[in-house]
Amino acid sequence: MFAAGATDTHDHIWKNPSAGKHKLEFIADFDKQKSESNENNNRFTLTFTADNCATGSKSEIDYFALGDSVASGHGLAGATGECFRSNKAYPYTVRDALKMRYQKVNFPTHKAADGSVVRHHLACSGDKVGNLINQVNYVRDHLSADHPTLV
Repeated sequence: MFAAGATDTHDHIWKNPSAGKHKLEFIADFDKQKSESNENNNRFTLTFTADNCATGSKSEIDYFALGDSVASGHGLAGATGECFRSNKAYPYTVRDALKMRYQKVNFPTHKAADGSVVRHHLACSGDKVGNLINQVNYVRDHLSADHPTLV
């Protein structure tokens, strides 16, 4: 159980997703154990299409890190800014592992074709569920049709 306004972070790696349409659901209080004034705001669904990740070029990948203090690196050496992000946090370890498989890893930022900067490190210490939804929406709005995305 969480107190009002509390947050929790879970990370999962989906190995070898099949190509096609998938649905990812985020559900809080799925078993209705916490009495709330609004029981209808505990679910967020993201639908996406996965390419066949086993084929094609391994030249480029977008990697987005979402979450709150654990993913941001709050408390680690070098944690700075209003989100307390540290380059010692696990998203940088994931980035380094991806660099062994891909020629280009878009993280923590990259410049889009239109010249705009796309942020990939979205984790922010103290973020609440509403901010996580904003993070997910940001990723959805920046999905590439040209190469895979890891979230």
